[in-house]
Amino acid sequence: MKTTTIFTIVSLLIVMTSCGNQGSYENFYHDDFYAESMDDDDYYDSEDYDDMDYEEEDWDEYEASNASFNEDGWERMPENGDYRKIDRSRQNNNNNNMNVYNSGNSGTVMHPNHDAQTGMVSGYYPLPSSWKLTPQKWIGPYNTEVLTRTSQGKQPTFQSIDQVIQQLYVSGLQSNGTRVNRIIDLPRIADNDARVYKQFWKYAPTQDHHAAKGIEITQASTGYKGIIIVHFLYSASQLGSFSFQYSHVLTTTTDKYEVVKNQLIYALENSKTNPQWIAQHNQREQMKASQSDMAFQQRMRTNQRNFDASQEQYKSGNSVSDIIHDGYMNRSKMNDEGHSKSINGISEQQTMVNPYTGQNVQMDSGYKYYYMNQFGEYFGTNDEFYNPEGDQNLNMEYRRVYNQGGGY
Repeated sequence: MKTTTIFTIVSLLIVMTSCGNQGSYENFYHDDFYAESMDDDDYYDSEDYDDMDYEEEDWDEYEASNASFNEDGWERMPENGDYRKIDRSRQNNNNNNMNVYNSGNSGTVMHPNHDAQTGMVSGYYPLPSSWKLTPQKWIGPYNTEVLTRTSQGKQPTFQSIDQVIQQLYVSGLQSNGTRVNRIIDLPRIADNDARVYKQFWKYAPTQDHHAAKGIEITQASTGYKGIIIVHFLYSASQLGSFSFQYSHVLTTTTDKYEVVKNQLIYALENSKTNPQWIAQHNQREQMKASQSDMAFQQRMRTNQRNFDASQEQYKSGNSVSDIIHDGYMNRSKMNDEGHSKSINGISEQQTMVNPYTGQNVQMDSGYKYYYMNQFGEYFGTNDEFYNPEGDQNLNMEYRRVYNQGGGY
């Protein structure tokens, strides 16, 4: 996956869940620190979550601006366009589980969350109607605020959410006035994050790992509680790997911490994306990738043409050099031959080829046939039938010598 596409996608995960990036959870840090990690699903088996007895509803995707969730018990509120949970009596209405969730609120609605850049609704979050979602932050009952914190600056590629928590959060918690009460696994939030991430178009296939955990904290000076919900993604493809993390930071100044914490967790587990927003994003990303590919291919073609042109110039230069060299050698050969003939004519010698070495030697003119031994000794004769092999006066080998031109 191309780097630009990757970080566009992960930034959109922030857009969908964005509730402001103002403020800081550093106000909650404390030196008196301890951490109690919980195994997967321990939180969901605890009284904090069990008492709420949430329904696992399978809402249809929001497909148009006037889509309805009526089949699952939701209705649209005409005054503001939000979706509200229909107040249906549950079987054996002896328990007050949903009252724990709503706790003093008029009911649960699907709050729209807007993309600040496009103005479109990016997604919907099931929260009590007393909550308000703004681009800066989410505001809940009981003086509750939720901010979004994202990775700042260049960071290493983390292999797990535990590395992120220990290196980016716990180190600060130990030195800034907040006590960490426990760290809880939130696999249902991770599953929902994965569902959202799969909807985004990617340049290349990826293998993704999502995780989510909550860091529950207490401010030592005031006793106020809060939670940092950390979202983590590790993604690998043929183009490389990267990791990304962001967090929702909830703070409240009342003893209703458990109520608002569970409301936020439920909302992040069950948020719904706007398919139109996803489709527009994917279309933009595909166009950008196509344009990038076209530009890359054009650069490659230009580079290839420049290379081919340089090769042609090189070949042309070599060809000219070869022509010049061949002409020089031919002229040199003619000059050498002309010079030899001139010299031989003056000195009454002729140039012959040593049959043993192949080198030129000068021999006295006047004979038609010449013979030479391996020591360079030679003699001439005009007898065309003479054969040194049959001459008993010679006690070594003599070979026939030819002139420089290959003749006699």
